[in-house]
Formats: sequence, structure tokens, C-alpha cells
Amino acid sequence: NLKNRVDLDSNKVAVVSIYKAEFIDDEWANVAPVSFASDQFSTMHPSINAEETKLYFSSDMPNSMGSFDIYYVAILEGNTFGEPVNLGPVINSKHREQFPFVSQDSTLYFASNGRQGFGGLDIFSSTKKDSLFLEALNLGETLNSEKDDFAFVVLDSLNTGYISSNREDLDNIYTFVRKPTNRKYFIEGLVTDKVV
Repeated sequence: NLKNRVDLDSNKVAVVSIYKAEFIDDEWANVAPVSFASDQFSTMHPSINAEETKLYFSSDMPNSMGSFDIYYVAILEGNTFGEPVNLGPVINSKHREQFPFVSQDSTLYFASNGRQGFGGLDIFSSTKKDSLFLEALNLGETLNSEKDDFAFVVLDSLNTGYISSNREDLDNIYTFVRKPTNRKYFIEGLVTDKVV
């Protein structure tokens, strides 16, 4: 939801917030901003993990590492939320990380313009080991372009999905199908035996 522009440090800023609602008797009711939203910063791009225990989002809240960082909140009983937790420097940079999406296999996909890429926002992924996300990897040139690539979503099969991009100068949604690639690697070197 885009709120009215607010004055922050003499600048007019449009603040975006995540809202929640309840579906009661075939109607949406009790529409309200989530507890971690504010009129002073944006919260956007919500994504819930498969277990429905965490809600990931992007925000420019105070103490963010960059202009936007990826955070999560625990989803508690009674449809309440814990405190926002920044995913830290393994995921976030001093620039912009947005559009998180957590797939069924718990892989985090997100867009960033603060890491090595092909230009603009690129799609990155990170898997978990021992409940911590590993260093983010660029998904490569078959998916990313020299323009902005964002809002990556994979379906349950992990073989098809959607991505948004302005690679043709307008924001469009594209669908994709993953295909296996056969690559050959050539290794050069000298192999010797050491006789003991």
C-alpha cells in the first residue's frame, strides 16, 4: 500500500507498507499494517517460507546496511510477528537488496544491485547450511540481463517460474523453464607420482 508522501529530513518520501487482512465469510476484513511497518520507512515484497514460520521482506528501516536490505520476522501464534532480523552481509550489501522469495526447498532468491552482476538489479540465490544462509550466488547470464531483473519466483517443481525485467525498456513479466546444461571442462596440468 502506497501511503501519502511524508517529510523525512526535509525530503518528501513515498513510504510503502505491508498490510495483513483476514478472509472472513468470503470477504477481506480487519485490514491493517503489519506490526513492524512504520510511516518513517518502507516495508515491501513479503514472502513466507514453506513452513509458514517466517516472513521475509525488504526495507529501508534505520540501521539497514544499504538503501534496502532483506529482513525476516518470525510468524507467531495469533497472526502476530516477532522483531525484524536483518539477514546481514552474507545477503545484504551497501546498495539495494529487494524482492525476496523463499522456494519450497528453502532457497532464498532476491534482487541486488550491490554485488557482482551483469548490470542493474540481478537475481541471486542463497541456500541454508546449519540454519544460516550461505554466500549469495548470481544466477548467471541465461537469466540476468544488463538491465533490471527482479521479482524471481519458482513454482513448486523448481523447474518453471517467473521473473520481472525491464530488459526491453519496459517492466514485463517473463516465464521460464529450467533446462539442464551439458558443459565440458578442460583441465591442464602435470601429474607426477612420488615414489617413497
